[in-house]
Amino acid sequence: MENKQGIDEDSLKFWGNLVGIVEEIRGLFNDLAAAAGVNSAIAMTVMTIKNIQPITVTGFAQYIGIKQSNASVMLKALELKGVITRTQCKSEKGDERKKFIQLSEKGEKQAAQIGKTLCEAYAKFTSIAGVANIQDITRGSDLFLETIKKYREGQALSQATQSTANPAENIPAQGDTKFEEKV
Repeated sequence: MENKQGIDEDSLKFWGNLVGIVEEIRGLFNDLAAAAGVNSAIAMTVMTIKNIQPITVTGFAQYIGIKQSNASVMLKALELKGVITRTQCKSEKGDERKKFIQLSEKGEKQAAQIGKTLCEAYAKFTSIAGVANIQDITRGSDLFLETIKKYREGQALSQATQSTANPAENIPAQGDTKFEEKV
């Protein structure tokens, strides 16, 4: 259904909800990072390094989708704060610039505190929504993230032209066996 401006109401609702979700998640993550004693950029960087270390600066930049020069500046600041360390890549003896980054003892403590805060928040979410609903939310968010990735790769647009005239028919309902297969 279109409004007076010729804009599809479902589309407006979808994008409005998406913007709202992004803002709520950003606010929630800022709050959780602050509860762990760091800002959200540090929390995200520390937890990313924790999950993928050791990694090169270039690998880190590619992993989080930023320019290598921006990653270098960010990581240098964390190194000066004693949160990360850099060690020479043993396999790259000819290139003195190639170094692995990993968390220092201080960084590991920060990661532990951030992880504890995130686990506590997950427990609160579970108590509010219930375990089954949290599992559904997780499966739905996995599907949503995959859809975003496909869209950004340009695959979703070509698939959309091949779908049925009623896209709602392609969305499985909760409890439907197709929902379990898709998620």
